[in-house]
Amino acid sequence: MSKRITLLALSALLSGCQTPLVHTEQSPSSGHVEAIVQPASGFASVVDLSEITSCTNELSALQQVSPSIYQIRNAELHSIRIQEQIYLKVRKSINENSISVMDAAYKYKISKICSDIRNDLTNELVNKVEKAYQYNTPAPFSVDN
Repeated sequence: MSKRITLLALSALLSGCQTPLVHTEQSPSSGHVEAIVQPASGFASVVDLSEITSCTNELSALQQVSPSIYQIRNAELHSIRIQEQIYLKVRKSINENSISVMDAAYKYKISKICSDIRNDLTNELVNKVEKAYQYNTPAPFSVDN
C-alpha cells in the first residue's frame, strides 16, 4: 500500500504542471484503503497516470500521422474512459472481489487500446518511410543478353 502511494507521489512530481489528485477510498466490506489517481484533467482512473499520459500523447501524434485511424482509436479510448468513470462512481459501493475483477478489466482494456494506438502509430510511421523510399528509389535496371 505504501509503495503504491509512494509511486503515485513520485509520478505526481515527475508529471510537472499536470499534478494528479490522489484520493483514497475505503472498501466498506474489508476496510481496505485504495488509492485512485485523478489527473488534473478531472478524470480519475484505475490505470497509472504515466500510462494514460503516454497513451494520450501517442494518440495526439496519431492524429497528425493518420487522422482516420485517430478517429477510431479516439472513440475507443473515450468510450472506455467514460465507462470507467461510471464504474468509479459506484466502486466504493461494491465488494472487494468485484473491485479486483473490475479494476483488472479496466486496466486490461485501457492498456489494450493504448497498445493498439502505439502499434497503429508505429505502423503508420513505418508505412510513410516505406512509401518515401519506394518513390525515391530508382527503378532497378536489367541487363539485356
